[in-house]
Amino acid sequence: MLLHASHAANAGYADVISSEDTDVLVISLAFKIFIATSMFIKTTKQSRTTYVDVSKVLQVVGVQVCRALPGFHAFTGCDIVSAFFGQGKVKALKLLSQNRSFVNLFQEIGMHWQMEEELFEKIQEFTCTMYSSVAGTSDV
Repeated sequence: MLLHASHAANAGYADVISSEDTDVLVISLAFKIFIATSMFIKTTKQSRTTYVDVSKVLQVVGVQVCRALPGFHAFTGCDIVSAFFGQGKVKALKLLSQNRSFVNLFQEIGMHWQMEEELFEKIQEFTCTMYSSVAGTSDV
């Protein structure tokens, strides 16, 4: 999924997005299925440049999970939304990946002007699952 800068340059990749922002990667993954060209995200930390092949990440993570990422990322913490206390993205992403109803939930977030009660209940269930090991807890 990651290429060193010289490998990407030598291979002639031209469709590169240069960004350090996770939001850009999330949006790229969510919409890659609508973009026919190759897509890479270029990141540089200290003096090391890395290219992320968005198509390969999409294949590994899966189309349905990638379509859920914008809602998931916004709910679990992004540039303008605080993250959940003591809960990292990795744990939340594992919950998302293991539960089809959570994937459907996060695909629905932002699709309507008003949140339906059923969607709100599923968001509570997801939140409770992040914090509780007790099965069946679903009311924040």
